[in-house]
Amino acid sequence: MTDSKVRQQKKNVAKNTRPNKRKKNTPAAGRAAPSPGVVGPLPEDGLPLLWDEAAHKIPLSVRGQPFKVTIPSVWMPNNAATNVRTDIRYFWKGDHVHTAQIFGPYDPAVLFPYTQELPAWLLDSPGISLLYYEISGVLLPTGESERTLIDVDDSPPNLDNPGTELIFNDYTLDGVSDAELTADAGIPCEVPRYMIMRTEDVVMVYFGVLPHINYVDRLVVERRHIEDGDPLQFLIPEDFVRNSGGGERWVSYRLMDRVGNIGPFSDPVKLDINLVSLPDLLRPLVPRAETDGLIDLDDIRQGVSVSIREVVDAEQGDIITLRWNTHVLATITVGPLQIWPIPVEVAWPIFLAGGFDARYPVRVWYQFARGSLTKNSPDTFIEVDATVAGDPPVGPDPINPMLPRVTVKGVTEDNVITPADSPGPVLVEVPLFVDPEVGENLRLFWGNDGAFADIKVVDPGDVAGQNVQLYVPWALIVAGGGLVYVYYWTYNGVNYQRSPATEVRVELDTLTGLLAANVLNDHPNKWITCDTVPQPYEAVIVGIPWSTTHFEVGDKVRLFWSSHRTPNGGGTPIPGTQVWFEVELTDAHRIAGVVEVDIQPFDPLITVPGLIPTNGSGLHYYRLYKASGPTGRSAARPLRIDLIRPSGSTCLAPPAGKRSKPGKSKSQ
Repeated sequence: MTDSKVRQQKKNVAKNTRPNKRKKNTPAAGRAAPSPGVVGPLPEDGLPLLWDEAAHKIPLSVRGQPFKVTIPSVWMPNNAATNVRTDIRYFWKGDHVHTAQIFGPYDPAVLFPYTQELPAWLLDSPGISLLYYEISGVLLPTGESERTLIDVDDSPPNLDNPGTELIFNDYTLDGVSDAELTADAGIPCEVPRYMIMRTEDVVMVYFGVLPHINYVDRLVVERRHIEDGDPLQFLIPEDFVRNSGGGERWVSYRLMDRVGNIGPFSDPVKLDINLVSLPDLLRPLVPRAETDGLIDLDDIRQGVSVSIREVVDAEQGDIITLRWNTHVLATITVGPLQIWPIPVEVAWPIFLAGGFDARYPVRVWYQFARGSLTKNSPDTFIEVDATVAGDPPVGPDPINPMLPRVTVKGVTEDNVITPADSPGPVLVEVPLFVDPEVGENLRLFWGNDGAFADIKVVDPGDVAGQNVQLYVPWALIVAGGGLVYVYYWTYNGVNYQRSPATEVRVELDTLTGLLAANVLNDHPNKWITCDTVPQPYEAVIVGIPWSTTHFEVGDKVRLFWSSHRTPNGGGTPIPGTQVWFEVELTDAHRIAGVVEVDIQPFDPLITVPGLIPTNGSGLHYYRLYKASGPTGRSAARPLRIDLIRPSGSTCLAPPAGKRSKPGKSKSQ
């Protein structure tokens, strides 16, 4: 049977009408016995039958809706395999109220259980009613199902009368002491028995300053309460009583059956609750927020703490649990000589959990406990604003590694400033930070926070990642030299954060008097030829003399080299031969009095100029970069190179890998 046909069968509902009385001469009028093999219908939303019930109860929650009735399984015999119609007529209190039709062939395993919606008004009248159905069809004898009893119960327990007062011990009625409350773990009581008790009736107990307001818990009636006469005992929990406090309290209850019918409240019973008083508590202080009620990123970076002020009459062993919203900051046991106030640090993960998207409120408070007794301190309410312009912080450090670095656009190369950049200003570029909002800004600094260079304020239409152009005045640049750290701060009106710094070399060469470098290969004319020692293919070494005036351990020298087709370093450099070698100065250099630099790779730096018949050359000079301060540049010296012997043979390098490589070149 197809799915569409099954759906059609389940949706095929014939006329739903008000009851039609059966004719007196029909078999059903004489209450014919159910046909064998025709199971009775079941209410889809009915409650399961209990041990003391014969009729299915219908919950209040489904009344007023169509009455869903299910036939659990197909009847026998049936027309499942035959292309004929089967009529199903439903009866309520003997009246025909609904008809459904099934068309064969069909698959009983798919079609059943078979559910139909009967009129909602059937459940309007209270009482017990008889429900069954009748089947008929071609070649199918008319048969009636087994009967099902339906109970539409609208009467609350105890016939809708208030229950009598709860039963308490005499000592409870005389007043509940702290010791009694602890010993009994609460206040025990008994619910008086009432008329027509039913399984799964519910007793709802209330306890509070006013009668019938504060719900405590429920007691469910069980079979043992009815059959064995077990008392209906209830315990008002100790914590509930303590949290309610001391003084006059009222206790009452009301009854509800399993259908949902609720009866009236019982008369309340007055109890006097006499509890031991815990010390008075002062609200905790958040020193960094006491003035303005706000914790911002600057506060977080400097360290946020909560101060618990002295609890007068606190005793050794009392426990204080400090909370920041839902987070427990600390659990403190009061010592024999407790020092007050008690400071508690708020760690970074607490702020990380709060997030950086928006300002949020924080409730700071603590619970004071002595034994099983507890008391909450007054609340301190503050706000935390850790929002930033740009990527959220990854830690308390103000430098956020997620922010993009700046690029200083020097004329000769990025992040290098030379006299060619004079008179400025010098362009600096950086992608705009994520999620920019109008009014946020980016402030550029040159070297330190005292050297403000430029500012970018976010305008309407600006988007993350767009190129931001800023400019550095030449006066800032010439004020210092050497290695300069360039960065920016972002600001959103509340919090600052800083980008990682870009290292910028300021090569204005204000240091003078640097000695020129010399070739260290041994040759009478200080050339590079096939007669030099060491051989050219073994090494070409340039030495930078140590300057006691200008050199210090930790400074850096950068030797620049270019190869030329002329013997004196003139003309345009040979393509691919402009390189530099950087060395950090050490004590070994100072003691040796020279900084050796190996010029490599041999090919092409030495071989290309050396194989020119008229001889080529290498031009070299170096620049000094102080660890802090200005730079200097030595004079340039040419180095003639001739790798052709008089016989016409050459002295080229052996295969790669057979010579030492003490240095490493970088293209200019």
